[in-house]
Amino acid sequence: MGTPFGVCPEAHQVVEDAAGRRIVLRTPYYQVAHSLELGGAISEIILVKARPESLLLSPCRCEVGLAGAPKPFAPAGKARLETAQDGDQVRLSFEGPLQDADGADCGIMLKTTYRHNWGYMRIRQELEFPADGREVKWVLLHGWTLRPEMTHFGVRPGAPTEASPHPPAFGVCQWGRLRPGRAFDCAYESRHVPRYVCFASPGRYGLEWFVGSELAQWDYQLVGRPGHGSLCVASQPDPPAVVLR
Repeated sequence: MGTPFGVCPEAHQVVEDAAGRRIVLRTPYYQVAHSLELGGAISEIILVKARPESLLLSPCRCEVGLAGAPKPFAPAGKARLETAQDGDQVRLSFEGPLQDADGADCGIMLKTTYRHNWGYMRIRQELEFPADGREVKWVLLHGWTLRPEMTHFGVRPGAPTEASPHPPAFGVCQWGRLRPGRAFDCAYESRHVPRYVCFASPGRYGLEWFVGSELAQWDYQLVGRPGHGSLCVASQPDPPAVVLR
């Protein structure tokens, strides 16, 4: 609903695309699709007033690598879906096993809850391991592949020493540019999960990510100490894209 001061929040329209095996949430300004074949992963983000194509070139990835397993394990098409609506907010919860490309089950369950609010969503991921445990080599919680024209990015580092030796500089964004195919556009990498990341096509559109407010979970749940995370912001030449993982 338009007002003299902008746009007021509106309810999401939830549509089941049976043919495409998707759940689509729509507003007059954007739509977000979740793939039922990939455990509810976000497969499409369209800004209706900006461009008709999705800002994503492929669905968001979540993977777990286990010791002795040649292939990673990822959400599959067996996830159970629960939906709920509270006013303008829509909650989608997907729960299912992680499987490799051959359909082998690793015994780990992934529950992902998406809370869609006006203009943003909150994502909560929970990994449930079997009683006998698993030897984890690595975990990729978010892997995004974006359109190549989203060349400008900003990162707010997750560790004070990455920003500057001067304490007041902590929390200031570091800005960069990635143009797929340009050899001298350097990737941004870190051992710490960032506080904030954004990608933009200047003057047109962009996407932002904020880390959850319970910061200790990013450093201590899997490894037990800070500095063993991973962030990579880079470009890829084929197909041309910018990636966040």
